[in-house]
Amino acid sequence: MTRIHGTFVLIVVVLMSIPMVQLFATLPGLAVAIQQVMPQEARVGDVVTATGYGLDAAHVEELYLVDSQQISYRTQIVEQMDGAIFFKVPPKTPAGQLRLAVKLAGRPTLLEQTVFLTVF
Repeated sequence: MTRIHGTFVLIVVVLMSIPMVQLFATLPGLAVAIQQVMPQEARVGDVVTATGYGLDAAHVEELYLVDSQQISYRTQIVEQMDGAIFFKVPPKTPAGQLRLAVKLAGRPTLLEQTVFLTVF
């Protein structure tokens, strides 16, 4: 009896999760994430690859580097697809560790990511 009860609960949880995943995937910002940059260190003018998901032009309009004083530097996106954005480190970007941030399609504010790029 306990095994049947546990299986039933598992099935109910899985069936209830499917609509929730679909709901959260449609909310702005939840379907976009930068997970890593390569290389992790770059110079002004270098092309850097940011990988993750939801990074195509339909989701991400612009990509920025944000310094510790919350000053943002708009990058030049060279190419983008769902799993990656290739961008150039913009002129006048200060040396140091900068956080990546994206401007989502249809949203006025930046969504900061938990990924950093060191500019030297």
